[in-house]
Amino acid sequence: MKTGVLNNLILQVEDIHKKAENIIGEGGFSPILKNEYKNKISQYVKMYESVETMKKMTDNAMTLERLIDQQIEILNVRIVWEKDWIKKTGKGEL
Repeated sequence: MKTGVLNNLILQVEDIHKKAENIIGEGGFSPILKNEYKNKISQYVKMYESVETMKKMTDNAMTLERLIDQQIEILNVRIVWEKDWIKKTGKGEL
């Protein structure tokens, strides 16, 4: 069941990220915001990928469930952050 939640969050992240990437392409906002965006997104991607690697290394169901919980949390935090970032640019709201 949690994999369904995870997959739904992945789709949400993709939609929000696409909008943010369009804003990056348009420009017209502070370079500081652009750097903040690139650094934060890189951090979220690395965290998610690290947990994904750990998932591949375990065959314990309880450990796998906890790792999926971590990925869900990472994506939830990323969604909130990316929405806030979009608002900060003044280029749109979600």
